[in-house]
Amino acid sequence: MSDYTRPRLPKPDPSLLRLRLIGPMAALTLDNESVLPPGRKTRGLLAILAMAGRRPVLRSKLAELLWSRRSEEQARASLRQEIHRLLEALNPVGTSLISVERHSLSLRPALTSVDAERLLNANVNNVISHAGSGANGSNGAGGASFGGALPTLDGVLLEELNGTDPALDAWLEGERRRLHEHVLELYEAALRRHLDPSATVATCRQLLLLDPLHETAWRGLIQAQLQLGERGAALQSVDRCLALFSERASAQPGPELSRLASELRQGRASPGGIAEPGAGTSGDAADAGPDEPAVGAHAGNRRGAEDPGIVSIANRRLHERGIAILAVLPLLVLDADLDNRMVQSLTDGIIVGLHDLPVITVVSGTALAQALAHGRDDALLRRSLGLDYVLDGTISRGRTGLRVILRLLDLRLNGHVVWARRYDCRDTQAPADPGDASAPGKLDLIDQVAAQVTAQLPWELLVIEGNRVGSRPAAELNLNQLALRALCLIMRPERAQNEAAGELLRRLAGIEPEHPLGWFVAALRHIFRSAQRWGDAASEAAAAAAAIQSALSLGDASPATIATAGYIRSELQGDPEAGLALIERALAMNDGVALSLAFSAFILVRFGRLDEAAEHFDRYARIHPLHPLHHMLDSVGITIAVLQDRLPDAVQLGRQLVELTPSLLCPAIPCLAAYGLAGLEGDAERLLARIELMSPGLSIDAVLQHQGFRRAGDAERFAAGLRAGGMRQSPRSGSADDGGAAGAAPTGREPRLSSRSAGGVRLAT
Repeated sequence: MSDYTRPRLPKPDPSLLRLRLIGPMAALTLDNESVLPPGRKTRGLLAILAMAGRRPVLRSKLAELLWSRRSEEQARASLRQEIHRLLEALNPVGTSLISVERHSLSLRPALTSVDAERLLNANVNNVISHAGSGANGSNGAGGASFGGALPTLDGVLLEELNGTDPALDAWLEGERRRLHEHVLELYEAALRRHLDPSATVATCRQLLLLDPLHETAWRGLIQAQLQLGERGAALQSVDRCLALFSERASAQPGPELSRLASELRQGRASPGGIAEPGAGTSGDAADAGPDEPAVGAHAGNRRGAEDPGIVSIANRRLHERGIAILAVLPLLVLDADLDNRMVQSLTDGIIVGLHDLPVITVVSGTALAQALAHGRDDALLRRSLGLDYVLDGTISRGRTGLRVILRLLDLRLNGHVVWARRYDCRDTQAPADPGDASAPGKLDLIDQVAAQVTAQLPWELLVIEGNRVGSRPAAELNLNQLALRALCLIMRPERAQNEAAGELLRRLAGIEPEHPLGWFVAALRHIFRSAQRWGDAASEAAAAAAAIQSALSLGDASPATIATAGYIRSELQGDPEAGLALIERALAMNDGVALSLAFSAFILVRFGRLDEAAEHFDRYARIHPLHPLHHMLDSVGITIAVLQDRLPDAVQLGRQLVELTPSLLCPAIPCLAAYGLAGLEGDAERLLARIELMSPGLSIDAVLQHQGFRRAGDAERFAAGLRAGGMRQSPRSGSADDGGAAGAAPTGREPRLSSRSAGGVRLAT
């Protein structure tokens, strides 16, 4: 090896002040003299400046983070005192390290070294150089290095500052998340660079510090140890890996790692027979979870389908696990006169509502109780139970009912709050004892909250998990992530995003045709395309029906899936009797599923059962006020109001939807009818021009054929509204017919459905 390519020893750190923020906080001079301030507020001030990237931090921001519960004047006075204390503590350095301006403070560049900042500024080449040199970034005391070597994230960032101030706690959560994500991405990228075995061992060990259940890191570590001739060490790694998965996730690792462990124990594994960790793998096990093989994770096959049997087995296990593991913790009671039975009843109601959902695995019972026996420790919950999320919150009593505040914390991001809601429930049957959990009024309120949480939380989790991988290349996504990314794209009411979702779903189906979540998302996509007239009506109906049938045949018999099948049968295939039967079955299983209620309203409108449709729509809107698919689902509310002669309500809801989503056809059509009947000529004219752009030549006859009103009076009233709004009765010559696509031709090839033995259908390009 030439001198130019040989890893070099790290250079000594010449900074006048070296700050350690990872692990126990420290501040040392060149002479190793500690100048760490004694007070937590002073340390917090120094930490905020150190994490600012040498940019000035406004005094107002510092005061807000450190004294959020004081008045502005008191906070500024306290800040002035802490600045004085900080400058006094740093006096032994012998020079001014902090730039103090009238409105801001900052650390002077080049004079200080911050371990967390060095990690945030590092790139993949730094990681590779660090791994190749064999340098150990730890200082041996659980913190990051003070030398020139790259620090390691082997401790919690600024853990000793927890509880200093609520605003600072929130800031700390964000900074820990930012640091953890950056370092994880660095080491995953380094592992894909095909390092030499020694460097691979170092890189994999760093990844396992960040995520002990990182399958790609375990495979890379075992492979590298075999390449180095360390079979004993490889066997020890296998034992540790299997023990960790059993202890923390109550599961076995994925098929590839399990196969490797089996071959190694039987003496059949060899360095040449194991896939390179960077070849065809995503390196995304931190997001994938312990049971989720990444797409393309099989050696020698970039499409990831070398062994269909292994893929199918892995994904059946993946589907059973869901996209996330969650625990519902007992709520904190803020009023002493509230009965603890009420808290337990609410917790149990949420657990029961979430338990039957295929996308979520809920942890409860003895294992959770044992983990909480000595107090709550989120890191312990993550390690011992393999949790991705915890749901916690508070419950208090108001004058007219209950107030429940819930938070969803992502334990993979050190407890970052990713979702929060407040539920204010008015008690119209206020009992004599407001703390009596057995009173009917209180039980009703508890049921209301539980119903809203279980209706909203699954969709929120789908969106959160989809957004987590929103910027990653499709080649690096596992099967669930492909489906979730596609779902997030469908939720954006734009044609280009819908086409991109189709590409992701085709990729997923090519790798694993038996993926229920993927088929469910595909069905939603074709429903939306049909509503927007982006494709041939018959083709979209057939594709949607085949997709939802595949989801059902693969075991996804959840109420939402059955209700979706009912909607497709009624609204796309023109069989409302069969559709209503499926909807009624879904509601009998769980009458609190928002999607079932919304879809039932569409079908009930066809039959003229407007009062029932209005009741179902109101319940849908109450339990999930802003559903991710609201831009499509809420349109039926306009139709109901038009047919019930509630024109002010129809105009108000219609105006909201067409202004929020101006490119959508589904709310624009009933809104035009509302404008026409209300005599809003100017609004109707502008909206009709927009409809013409979205669907040229659309006529009243075509709309009525799609709506399928069974009562003549409903059809006549809706047609009268469209006519008053300026829409033509019949299509113009040469325009799209009633069953055809309107507007521009699709921008990409649509998937077609082909038969498949023992597996329903699959997408083909």
